[in-house]
Amino acid sequence: MSEYQWPLPKSWKWVLTSEIAEIVGGGTPAANDPTNFDETGIAWITPADLTNYAETYIGRGRRDLSKKGLNSSGARLMPAGTVLYSSRAPIGYCVIATSPISTNQGFKSLVLKDGISPEYIRYYLLSAKEYAESIASGTTFKELSGSRMATMPIPLAPNVEQRRIVAKLDNLLGSSSRARTELERLPALIERYKQAILAKAFSGDLTADWRTEHEVSKNSWQILPISNFAKVGTGATPKRGEKRYYEGGKFAWVTSGAITSGYISEPSEMITEAALRETNCSLYPSGSLLLALYGEGQTRGRVAILGIEAATNQACAAIRINDEAAIARNYLFWFLQYQYGEIRMAAAGGVQPNLNLSIVKAISVPVPTIQEQKEIISRLGVELASIKRTYNEATRATALLDRLEQATLSKAFQGELLPPEQEI
Repeated sequence: MSEYQWPLPKSWKWVLTSEIAEIVGGGTPAANDPTNFDETGIAWITPADLTNYAETYIGRGRRDLSKKGLNSSGARLMPAGTVLYSSRAPIGYCVIATSPISTNQGFKSLVLKDGISPEYIRYYLLSAKEYAESIASGTTFKELSGSRMATMPIPLAPNVEQRRIVAKLDNLLGSSSRARTELERLPALIERYKQAILAKAFSGDLTADWRTEHEVSKNSWQILPISNFAKVGTGATPKRGEKRYYEGGKFAWVTSGAITSGYISEPSEMITEAALRETNCSLYPSGSLLLALYGEGQTRGRVAILGIEAATNQACAAIRINDEAAIARNYLFWFLQYQYGEIRMAAAGGVQPNLNLSIVKAISVPVPTIQEQKEIISRLGVELASIKRTYNEATRATALLDRLEQATLSKAFQGELLPPEQEI
């Protein structure tokens, strides 16, 4: 982006940020001194206060400073109307203060000169996020310095035009914001619908008509623990630093982290024959199911199909259906997916509860005839494919909204959104 990147209408001009605003940094007092903070003190915000914050204006953050904290922090109390712009972790959050406020050092705030619309400047800064990131510096994380913020060029419209542009953008982006809100609700609704379909599948409701047509009774269903029809094992992590366990390895080895994908087609690492021979690792055939035993995030209780022959670490339970068992692998996979929440709750232990092989072996599975299992799998395939299409369409719609909003902002600051003679 060059300093002056596009031609402007005759009444507009390019200015540097330092020409239209005083740029103010922030500060943080010593966190180990509680007297630096006050429940109803001086408003103070950090970039964390703006995470998932969708409003234009803000009055205060999660914590207030005391007068002592303000004076010792290097922060400064700024007037209402100040444009607060996060300059690191991340760059690009932007809101307007509704009352006197201070910030931590993660901001470069703009105290604007009289007559300049803070809403206009905020919209421009939101549109120029990529440029701001491009002029930031740093290795561990990018930060926009005060000196670079000062030289950031802004296409400045006359004051009356600024207000008209803001009103138009409020209208247009308000509509897209409402659409985005509805789209953001979809993933949760889709997940609830998916769970409802799975519940019908494993209660027998999904194939009630099939049983009637084939004169099969619901009494044909059995409730069986996994240990009745499958072998359950686990693995180990060959000692790190032992080269003979890893160098030149020819056998796939996977960890519980791979399970979140739902299907495992590549190893986490390769191990040697010595690792198999000298540790508790065993090779499990392609088609086995792996269930995560550990993980306080969302990992514990997840299940995946092993698409390769592989050994596992000790955080996985490998489920191999017996050859003679009348259980379809995909039927068991989807049942375990459906039971994810219940399986997680079965974890035992203290600070960090885990599953174990005994718990996995005891999981009760509703088992219809193999013919009905195949019908359930077929119908689930149709329903889940439809759910996936809906999710993908929502994702594409969200991406389209992003592009539309950026295009709208670009037109606004090129003077093309509202012809000068047009009235709102």
